[in-house]
Amino acid sequence: MESPLTRPFRVHPPATGDALLRPELLRVLLGRFESRLTIVRAGAGFGKSTALAQAIEQNALAPRGHDRWIGCDPADVDGRHLRRGIGESLGIVGDPSIEAIAEAVAAYSPAQVCLVFDDTHEISPGSSGAEVLGELLAGLPSNGHLLLAGRTAPPIAVARLDAQHQVVHVEETDLTLSDDHLRTLSDRAGREPADVAHLGGWPALVALGLRSGPVPAFLNEEVLGSLDDSQRTLLATMVALGGASADMLQHLTGIEPAQPLADLPMVQHQAAWYRAHDLWQEVFDPKLIAATRAEQLRPAVAFLLEQGRTIRAVDLALRGDEDDLAVTTLRAALISGRVEDRDLLRGWNARIGPAMERHPVTSHLRGLIEQSIDPTTERCRAHFAAAADGFAALGDLTAKVASVAELGFWHHIQRDAPGLLAVAGTMMELSAAGEPSAGPYVDTINAFAALAQGDP
Repeated sequence: MESPLTRPFRVHPPATGDALLRPELLRVLLGRFESRLTIVRAGAGFGKSTALAQAIEQNALAPRGHDRWIGCDPADVDGRHLRRGIGESLGIVGDPSIEAIAEAVAAYSPAQVCLVFDDTHEISPGSSGAEVLGELLAGLPSNGHLLLAGRTAPPIAVARLDAQHQVVHVEETDLTLSDDHLRTLSDRAGREPADVAHLGGWPALVALGLRSGPVPAFLNEEVLGSLDDSQRTLLATMVALGGASADMLQHLTGIEPAQPLADLPMVQHQAAWYRAHDLWQEVFDPKLIAATRAEQLRPAVAFLLEQGRTIRAVDLALRGDEDDLAVTTLRAALISGRVEDRDLLRGWNARIGPAMERHPVTSHLRGLIEQSIDPTTERCRAHFAAAADGFAALGDLTAKVASVAELGFWHHIQRDAPGLLAVAGTMMELSAAGEPSAGPYVDTINAFAALAQGDP
């Protein structure tokens, strides 16, 4: 008797209907008959099952091998249940052993056979079902291949095969709809591509969007609901902060991700930084995101500053509405270090809030922007002079030294000797007042004075 948990399409792929045919993706999936293992990993609604069903249909027209479909369900954590499903796909009655499955595959030789497992996220790592998959990978004959498709990484070890270049990986980026795909689908629906351009090429969301369907509801019910509590916490923190690194998330939440953060749906990964797609803002409760941001923003910025990642820290601090935090972080980036990327500086300036307009760190920032455009302008000098005066009024002598040093550079390129002497006097005053950062400038001034007097 069939298990009540057994899913539809247990041994037959679903119908593809009028789904968009994507030749470039089908070519990649055709590699399943050449590599020992193919892994298709993407979140809910990325069209994994549809793409696999289309690949099987296309192969039937011009066979490169034989496909055998096994749609996984929650009962497949039990290895016996999974073996019965595999046996059914191969025409074996009862509960076949791994050896019997291998013999059935070998019987097709020299033709190739691919066992296509859909929704392998239903099989938890360490379960007897996962053991069956691992035994299959090791025990199939040379004409046997596995394709494992799911929302998460497969529950078996694949590092050795990966190192041998025997694994084909199909990721979310491969399943994401391109601009050409969006145009085709929009034309079919009598809509404009711009209507769904904000949906990140997520196939299910694009389909809903073209029908004016409930996109946030889909994300909430089908995607967010499939994540465990730890994953939801990590994702919500990422959304609240606008991005995070793995070590920062672990520091803030105390959660060590059981799986790579890149496994989370619609999460971009670049240079060790993870960013959730803006669509997630529509899914989480706004009060939860606001509370998470209020709780985690300061410790997140402090963590990044401690790690010396000041540019990330500034970007994060400017996302909040805490001006004192933004000021402190900008000061750390501009005074303690040196940022020369004009576009980056302009981006920060564009995010300065009204309460920060008159702060000396803003004047210093704008001086650096002007300097990057033309270091000879009066505006450049005025910004640094205002910053130096402002920092002095706040008693921040270290920051004043940084602004005065930029003034010295301005007078230098103007060949303004009186101005340079005035800067030298200010640096000497600051050094005499006990500001250590002025010391190197005073030493440099004294060196040039000695050189001018013929004492190298």
